[in-house]
Amino acid sequence: MTPPRAARVCAVVLAAGSSTRMGRPKLALAIDGEAMLRRVARAALASRCREVVVVLGADAPLYAPLLADLPVRVVHNPDHREGIASSLRVGIRVVAPEADGAVILLGDQPFVTAAVIDSLIARAADALVAASRARGVVGPPVYFARAVFPELLALHGDRGARAVVEAHAADAVIISLPEEAAADVDRPSDLHG
Repeated sequence: MTPPRAARVCAVVLAAGSSTRMGRPKLALAIDGEAMLRRVARAALASRCREVVVVLGADAPLYAPLLADLPVRVVHNPDHREGIASSLRVGIRVVAPEADGAVILLGDQPFVTAAVIDSLIARAADALVAASRARGVVGPPVYFARAVFPELLALHGDRGARAVVEAHAADAVIISLPEEAAADVDRPSDLHG
């Protein structure tokens, strides 16, 4: 019997940014007593993803110890100053060859849960792209089938995978995300609602 598609999905957590808008390494900040990055990694581990890859760059010496006891694969993005596209490329390149696809997560979305990730994977079925929508905006977490990995690897600069999502908009699966789960933490005011 063939294992379900979800058993062959990898999570890629993008955590290489320099937190310039926050003014300090934000992924180490505690949310409900736990470092933001660790919360995201644990949600991915609790999901149906088989492997969890965390892409670090700026502040890697601070962030890596937060993950030391978790069964995640930490990879370094030496080109993190280029922007998010470089982290996407680093993460996608190391996805296990047997994986059917990858869920891209942001390290600064600490309220994404395993249930949200699993819902995205379940709804993806045979779609090339499955994305989340909150407050009318489509964005991460996003599932990409392996067939679109070359498009992700071709991205450059400080732009994420939105162009790939838009290229497949006609047949993409979009799920509604609870507003809190979509919240990302960019500025100090984001920590206090």
